[in-house]
Amino acid sequence: MRGNRHGGDIRRGFTIVELLVVVAILALVIGLILPAIQSAREAARRTICKSNLKQCGIAMRLFLDRKSGGGPQDKFPVAAGLPSAELFNRWPAESIRPSIAAVLGPYVENVREVFRCPSDSAYFVRTGPRAEEIKARWDSIPPDERPKEYAELPYEGTSYEYPWFRLAGRTQAQVLTSRRTGQPLSSGKLWVLYEFEAFHATGYAALLGLDEAEANRTDDPEWTPPDGARNFLYLDGHVENL
Repeated sequence: MRGNRHGGDIRRGFTIVELLVVVAILALVIGLILPAIQSAREAARRTICKSNLKQCGIAMRLFLDRKSGGGPQDKFPVAAGLPSAELFNRWPAESIRPSIAAVLGPYVENVREVFRCPSDSAYFVRTGPRAEEIKARWDSIPPDERPKEYAELPYEGTSYEYPWFRLAGRTQAQVLTSRRTGQPLSSGKLWVLYEFEAFHATGYAALLGLDEAEANRTDDPEWTPPDGARNFLYLDGHVENL
């Protein structure tokens, strides 16, 4: 502020250029902050997912260590890998297997959210064309042959795939023995559950702060998954993000 020759004051305002500079700086700051916020949220979701899988691991251990009659029944559960695939790939030639969430549910007080990854917006509750296909298939199955767990629960009802082809109906001793060499395998290297997709953004996707929807557009035929990672539960109970 400065005086003029008549003794008055001249108030100088912002010029257009200065205003544009301020707006540009604010936009830059927001652009830097938002990805950091998104990254922090995804890190929190990833941590919750790991915690859920660890609870699933405890449930699996309880299932394997249960006793019935003469001794421990240490065979892995006979359950579906992807529950909806049972409707299309097994029935009517074979009976529909329960989901891994239904089998292990009693060991986590039947809290279904334990089997849900917070970053999964595509599988736990199916939507779009895939959900319509599942509903049509479900309606074509006689009521007495439909899985009771899905009478009021939408497919898939879980975010985690169960490798039934390697585990179902086999004992721990069998799955921990190499089929090729006959040598023992480490329980710390055997997957027992893992996410259906790479729900957790990594690399440039994490840097750009993409939200979970970008990793879940599985019904879009033109969708290309961003860089991402999955959480894996191992037989010894630990979880890794790979």
